[in-house]
Amino acid sequence: MLEAMQRQAELIVKMINELLDLARIDARGGKDFNFAAVNVNGLLSKITADLKLEKASSKILLDLPVSEVMISGDVTKVRQAIMNVLTNAEKYSPKGKEINVALLTKDIEVGIEVRDQGIGMNEEQLKHVGERFWRADRSGSVPGTGLGMSIVKEIVEFHGGRVEIKSMPDVGTTVILWLPRL
Repeated sequence: MLEAMQRQAELIVKMINELLDLARIDARGGKDFNFAAVNVNGLLSKITADLKLEKASSKILLDLPVSEVMISGDVTKVRQAIMNVLTNAEKYSPKGKEINVALLTKDIEVGIEVRDQGIGMNEEQLKHVGERFWRADRSGSVPGTGLGMSIVKEIVEFHGGRVEIKSMPDVGTTVILWLPRL
């Protein structure tokens, strides 16, 4: 019973922290973001290496271009957005399935792509991604607050970017965070 109480308390703390993040972003209009040049290759390498150590059950495959790809961004906020997407990919995927992370480049945009082999979503569900407290899994079997993707959307939009999501039920989901290239 104590373990269940501990898990529930941790979820409540996580929800409060996520609500505070959203409130700060909304209230300050992104003015507290500290923009600087960010090497996206290095950031993705660090994040995926940390996750592999933290969650040994995850199979994260990273595909990076040889040359450095740079954006202007708040490295802490960009990291938070990427972590939220990767955490979702890990939570909604069967254990042992691969999660692919790739860095896509266009003339003026950089795409951070996370592709999983999880439960996926149908067209109706996709319409709600990014809404506060909305969750793809309504069963309650996957822990979460329903705030992660709304935080991702806010962060990416304050960086002048956009979030692209493709998904199919029982096949998986691909999330691409498109950010302006430096």
